Amino acid sequence: MQTQKTDETASPSQHAPLWGVVEGFYGRPWTAGQRESLCAWMKGQGLNAYLYAPKDDLKHRALWHAAYTRDEARALKRLIAHCDRLGVRFIYGIAPGLSTRWTPKQVESLLLRKVESVRRLGCRSFALMFDDIPSKGAAQYLRRYGSWVNAHVAWSRHVIEGISKRQPDARFLFCPTPYCGSFAGDVAQNTYLRTIGEDLPNAVDILWTGSDIIAPSIGLAEIRAVARVLRRPPTIWDNWFANDYDLRRLHLGPYAKRDPRVRREVRGILINPNTEFRANDVPFHTFASFVRGGGGWSEESAYRDALDQWRPQFRDCRGALPTRKELRTLTDCLHLPFASGKLAAKLLRDLPSALASTTSAGHAARARIRKTARALLQWQTRITELRDRELSYTLYRHVWELKEEMDLFQRYFDWMESATARRSAFRSPFHQVGTYRGGFVASLQRHLELAAAGGFRPATRPVS
Repeated sequence: MQTQKTDETASPSQHAPLWGVVEGFYGRPWTAGQRESLCAWMKGQGLNAYLYAPKDDLKHRALWHAAYTRDEARALKRLIAHCDRLGVRFIYGIAPGLSTRWTPKQVESLLLRKVESVRRLGCRSFALMFDDIPSKGAAQYLRRYGSWVNAHVAWSRHVIEGISKRQPDARFLFCPTPYCGSFAGDVAQNTYLRTIGEDLPNAVDILWTGSDIIAPSIGLAEIRAVARVLRRPPTIWDNWFANDYDLRRLHLGPYAKRDPRVRREVRGILINPNTEFRANDVPFHTFASFVRGGGGWSEESAYRDALDQWRPQFRDCRGALPTRKELRTLTDCLHLPFASGKLAAKLLRDLPSALASTTSAGHAARARIRKTARALLQWQTRITELRDRELSYTLYRHVWELKEEMDLFQRYFDWMESATARRSAFRSPFHQVGTYRGGFVASLQRHLELAAAGGFRPATRPVS
């Protein structure tokens, strides 16, 4: 990302819609420098919110009650001040939902004390997060509050009331345990969601990821249905680009499958992106374009513009740059959770014919695949020669995996078109059993097959 310097001081409106980024993934949290770079970039793009909620910051979740050390507090205060100068709302997330050792009163006291300690660092916005926890709390909480949702409401109201006395302009967000449609079931009848809609102050923004953890699409009807239950428009926590559930993947494609009209029906959208910070240029740029865009916003145009803005970062040690098409060949392969990009999708459509047919159609399909394969194989060398070493290290293992697969297809096609194809089985000296597609996890995966409809079944062929 390219950032622009600013000395301008601005105060984000307390009730303005939140458009921005949530650092809300599992894995290594971003560095202070990366966060500052992101917020400076957001300022120039019309985005106004950064939610700090890295799952593996111990003092956000596992040790939520623990005080920050002097050095940690100093770093957090610096980031908050940096956001304030830019007019980007810094939102501090805290996740106390795994509590079991504390009494109900201790949770209330510790939670207010921790949030107050962050308020004293300059923070004015807070997210109380009860996601990814057991659906039923410990017995002592159920005895005291009557239900798990009542515990979450009571803890939240205790914090909201305590902080608001000291900081009347404070803003609060809340993440429910059933934070998506697949968890909630019938949203209209979900007791948890109805309770927070009725019992949390209307000014509290309630986070929602959509129909699923990673929503294939987000449309008007579902947002309006959720809003009726929550008694307010939801704030979307969008996991579209998240890859913490499968770190073999990067999502370098564009923001997509979100109805632009949804922007008028929510209190904001915060995207939770790739864990690897440097993999997020296209996600960030296309999301910002979506937020700024009018009714004629184009996913394809935003994608092309984002690639053009990212391309200069791929200058190699000799000063050469890839073309936009060469970069898109890569990003179409490392694309989005539910779809490959156009170039990659075309390759996948060609593969059945290329692998099964010795006809002219099969030869033509193999020729098209070979052309794409050559472009991808070039990336393995290019990625090692980038001047931007951090970008190189971010993408390297994913580029290498693509290289291995395309190299295998090239070799298989050579074998198909040779005289030896009729006499012996195909083998590759570079793709050996135990080293290629190997390891314990790969062995586990071969025992349960995932069908296209989403169901699992035992492997149809014996697995050794």
